[in-house]
Amino acid sequence: MKDILERGKRALALGLVLGLTLITFSCGTQTQTTISLSSSNKSPIIIAHRGFSDIAPENTLIAYQKAIEVGAPWAECDIFLSQDGVPFLFHDKELKRTSDGKGEVEKQTLEQLKALDAGSWKDKKYAGEKIPTLREYLELLKGKMRPVIEIKSKKPEILPKIIIDLKRTGYQPEEVTIFSFHYEQVRDIIKNPNWEKLHVTWLLDEIPANETAQMMIIDKAKEANLSALGASHKKARKDFVMRAQKAGFPIYIWTVNDEPTMVKLIEMGVDGIITDRPDLGLKTVKSNTKPEE
Repeated sequence: MKDILERGKRALALGLVLGLTLITFSCGTQTQTTISLSSSNKSPIIIAHRGFSDIAPENTLIAYQKAIEVGAPWAECDIFLSQDGVPFLFHDKELKRTSDGKGEVEKQTLEQLKALDAGSWKDKKYAGEKIPTLREYLELLKGKMRPVIEIKSKKPEILPKIIIDLKRTGYQPEEVTIFSFHYEQVRDIIKNPNWEKLHVTWLLDEIPANETAQMMIIDKAKEANLSALGASHKKARKDFVMRAQKAGFPIYIWTVNDEPTMVKLIEMGVDGIITDRPDLGLKTVKSNTKPEE
């Protein structure tokens, strides 16, 4: 009986500590599927770039729904922060290319953003498609795809906003991948003890040919405790892929929309292929890799 009481006291104390944590993730009992971040000599992961954006308006819920339907395991989005502090999906700094609006995206309130048509530019059949919030994207993908969140905004307050949305939609940190081109930003994410389990990928503008310069990039990734590195298919190099993987960093390559380049990257051994055409990516991987034993 004494042991039972002691265990009860410890459980109560733990509950109080968890309840007082301001920025943390939900610890629900739902069992989550573990997804490998690295191919580890298996098939590369196909990452739907802004959803199935070859056929549907990028960064909209319909694009992600179509990516889900073809079986893409991961889906990338781009996010900014609205004037009134809400993370939302959009790629460009200006509204005009992929909506009927004008002006800078981060100078709009969420209400103003939601009033825009983000579908007609792609095809009239998508007229009225709305700009989604990060939370709407996360809710749609829950249990179906791994969210890959590329942070476009340079506002420091976007980071805690992302964490809040992840918490509210029931994600554990290890279930989400963060992308960013900004080294200081990815480094600062991992510095926060509440965010350190997030899988953070540093997107590289260039990959140098020199081995010493390549190792400097890898060393910086180690210093920041990052999870992976990303690069354009135009910059991808076999020697860098091998060095990064040897150091423990999976390599994700963007944006690949043709079969020959996908095959080249599969042969190079990359860990993920980011594509507007997830259907083609899945088909190409299946026909160019050996079945897992």
